[in-house]
Amino acid sequence: AVGFFDVVRVSLQYLIDQMDPDGPVQQNRVVNDMAPLLEAKMDLIIPDLLFTPDMEEIAPDSDIPEDSAEGVVGAWIKAFMDTATLMKRLDDPECDYMTALLQNGTLATLKARVISLARESVGRCRNYRDTVYMPYATLYREDREAYMERFLVYGPPPELDDLDESDSEADLEMEPKEPTLDDFDAEISKYRKVAQDVSNLPSFVSFTWVRLDLRQVKQKMLVVINQWADMFIEHLTDDVRLKLSE
Repeated sequence: AVGFFDVVRVSLQYLIDQMDPDGPVQQNRVVNDMAPLLEAKMDLIIPDLLFTPDMEEIAPDSDIPEDSAEGVVGAWIKAFMDTATLMKRLDDPECDYMTALLQNGTLATLKARVISLARESVGRCRNYRDTVYMPYATLYREDREAYMERFLVYGPPPELDDLDESDSEADLEMEPKEPTLDDFDAEISKYRKVAQDVSNLPSFVSFTWVRLDLRQVKQKMLVVINQWADMFIEHLTDDVRLKLSE
């Protein structure tokens, strides 16, 4: 059993070394641009930002989905442990060494450490999504046509900074106000700036052993943002054509 124990111990320690954000391997990965253990992607599937493999938080008492990032790590651990089934015990040919490995306290501690580090990095991926990309959620969740209808009647919505905390809902009812060309220009400039901000976001980010590929989500976000700007440009173009035809 000692040989199987050493195989599993070394394999689990390898994962720990790769996943530990404060370990020497991580420092070398940054300096030498080492390949990650897992390549993951984030994509915009309206109305959600989704990861592949899945990285959503898993309830403590729930089974870990096989197609999740934690499930991938679990499969690695299982593969290490399954080496104990390759040979029958010499003292009992009907059994293998799996039971002995499962009961080993050292391996149990190492497995718990691997799972903890995996969840830490997965949580950092979710936090990146929530802090960097979720602030743009209204762009792909709000109805553009409904927004334009309100804009044409009431003009641009007030900025949050312009609202007083004492304003009641009744006070915020807006008076009809036809938008000016400056209002249209401000809207178009706003979305062009947002598009530039998204373009400047990194296409890849790494969290120790995980590297997130963000190229697809950036591309889809830019398509959505440009649709907002184009909506205002097309309205002005159509308005000019209509006036010229009169």
